[in-house]
Amino acid sequence: MNPRNPLAKKIPYVVAIVVLLFPLFLLSQPSSKPAQGERENPGGVLAKLRKENRLTHAELGTIDPTSETLKLASLGMRGIAVNILWHKANEYKKTKDWTNLKATVNQIINLQPHYIGVWRFQAWNLSYNVSAEFDDYRDRFHWVIRGIEFLQEGIRKNDRTPRLHWEVGWFVSQKIGRSDEKKEFRQLFKSDVCDDFHESLPHKMRDPSRDNWLIGKNWFRSVEDMVDRKIGNMGGLSALLYRSDAPMCQIHYADNLEKDGIFGELAEMAWIKAHEDWEKYGKFPLYSSLVEGNVYLAQQEEYEARVQDATAKLDALVGEDEFDTDLCERVRKQRVVDLAKEAREAWELDEADRTDEQKKLAAEIEPKLLRPVTLRDTIRQQRIESLPKKEREALEIDVSDRSSEQHLLVSNARGKINVTHRDVLGKLKGADRQEGRELAEQAEADEKMVTAIRRNRQIVNFKYWRQRVATEQTVEMRDARRQIYEADQLLRKGSVLKAVAGYEEGFKTWRIVFTNHPGLLDVKLECEELVEVINRYERALKQDNRQLPDDFVLQDVLDRYGKHQKEEEEKPKQRGTQQLDERPT
Repeated sequence: MNPRNPLAKKIPYVVAIVVLLFPLFLLSQPSSKPAQGERENPGGVLAKLRKENRLTHAELGTIDPTSETLKLASLGMRGIAVNILWHKANEYKKTKDWTNLKATVNQIINLQPHYIGVWRFQAWNLSYNVSAEFDDYRDRFHWVIRGIEFLQEGIRKNDRTPRLHWEVGWFVSQKIGRSDEKKEFRQLFKSDVCDDFHESLPHKMRDPSRDNWLIGKNWFRSVEDMVDRKIGNMGGLSALLYRSDAPMCQIHYADNLEKDGIFGELAEMAWIKAHEDWEKYGKFPLYSSLVEGNVYLAQQEEYEARVQDATAKLDALVGEDEFDTDLCERVRKQRVVDLAKEAREAWELDEADRTDEQKKLAAEIEPKLLRPVTLRDTIRQQRIESLPKKEREALEIDVSDRSSEQHLLVSNARGKINVTHRDVLGKLKGADRQEGRELAEQAEADEKMVTAIRRNRQIVNFKYWRQRVATEQTVEMRDARRQIYEADQLLRKGSVLKAVAGYEEGFKTWRIVFTNHPGLLDVKLECEELVEVINRYERALKQDNRQLPDDFVLQDVLDRYGKHQKEEEEKPKQRGTQQLDERPT
């Protein structure tokens, strides 16, 4: 056997290793900063790719030498070390060892400075969970601020992450402005207690008034700017939601001005700005999986008008004269049956016997009842007449009087009698059919757009806030707010008689508001807040040995919302932790 054979077999491997060292060097050579007068060394292929895609630590944010040292000291077992530290942090929280909790959290972020979840979770832990453990609101406020400062530290190490900017905006606006202690928190936030905090804010985030809502709005605007400039992404939070936050901050700012007793030009301008911000938000292009292209929240009424126009043109292709007279008469009778109970009773009464309210109601429904009969109406009527007896009878019962079984029957019946544009199209012939096809396709496309916009609107309660910012700018609404505020102040000072007179003046103004803006009567939040005011008024009356008058000007509001509010107040209140992604609308 030749003793040199093993060595000869190893030589090719050694040569291959040496040859591969050169491409490995080209790939992995690190970049280096140039000395004075020298050119920068861009490094190898991987270093260039990291720089082009902004993936280096320097591109992500400030490099912390302590973090790099801890990573080396963990000897490749950083994941194990992090798990141990997370377990310790939870234990310290349970035992309320806040000093060790703070130290442990600092160790975690040193090991995982670019893991956004650490910053988000622990900031929520500090501001929401830890703060809730203290009885004194000053101590709770301290931990809320500590959580916000923790997020700001995370931004310095991850300055290309708009989600962290959003978190700061949420903490400053919502945690300070909507917590149980919001009045005390907002005062502390404006006081010299927070001098260091306000000085630590970037200049574009500061506000001279130190109002938490305006500072939160600045942070939310920075999020929008970063996303528009393609600096990072929002990590799953949709534009529909995060684009609404800045306008909502302006709304809450204007609202809190009035709650603080400021009703002059400052409050008026704040509501005007809120209206501008909300309308601008309504014109922002948003994605929807239901339609091709973008949707705009402000355009629902425009598309609804287009649907009505196309539907009317489609229905007009067949005139009323082409239908059987008896069928047309049955359609008109069915229209009356379909009315709500109050409207039907008002319509069936002789005009001389109607009250003023019934006359107004009859005038509103008259155009709907007397409009021409269409092909769509006849198809629906024929389907109603072909329904099983139980379903047909359930449809004739007013919604407030239906049993559970009848509600199910009505739901099933409506699916059977619904008439689509395609149903109408199927009855057309000749040239009318071609024109009808174009109208049906247009109406269907616009209906899909309406559905997409409506779903997005419901998520952010767009219609309510749009109505609210418009209404708040009116003179009668500002007067109503001011009068109720002044009455509350008089009641706190013990001037019961003056407070009662103030409340009554305010309620009369509120009646004017509801007359001019009847849609507000359907707004649960607004009316329930007004019921709380009425409750204070009733308590003031009792102190003067009086009761709520029989002709109380806002009795309809009290009848509709008073019972529900009482049920809500009887539920036990719980002060606990909030989920990481909890987001009030």
